[in-house]
Amino acid sequence: MNLVDGTSIEGVLYRDPGNLLVLKNAIYHEPGAAPLELDGDTVIDRAKVLFVQAP
Repeated sequence: MNLVDGTSIEGVLYRDPGNLLVLKNAIYHEPGAAPLELDGDTVIDRAKVLFVQAP
């Protein structure tokens, strides 16, 4: 998913409780930096999501 701040996070959508999205095995992508694997579950507020790409 691409976020409004220009970064993106890839992972497996695990849960969708209300205004939150919970990802497993997430990788954080920031322009100009190496991808960063995130530990544990990653919780994202829907308001921060610009758009989502699915395979």
